[in-house]
Amino acid sequence: MGEPRGVRAGAGIGVESSRWLAGRRPLAVGADNLAWDVPSFVDPELGTIPGHSILLVRAGIYIIESLNLEQLARDRRHEFASR
Repeated sequence: MGEPRGVRAGAGIGVESSRWLAGRRPLAVGADNLAWDVPSFVDPELGTIPGHSILLVRAGIYIIESLNLEQLARDRRHEFASR
């Protein structure tokens, strides 16, 4: 089946950013990328998708990908929901 077109073109979220987010304990995190993690990055401890391991597996935080965030960015909305 292979990798979806465009996955490697996205920037992805770095491991330290995923750790920082996990420390804030949100219910969910999201991005407009096709893939949450940095493409082709391999963490020596966590493997090829370290952000997924940190957020989903270890912290139980949902990851939402491929969001349409243009309007929120245009309106300078950096937060729109809280616990």
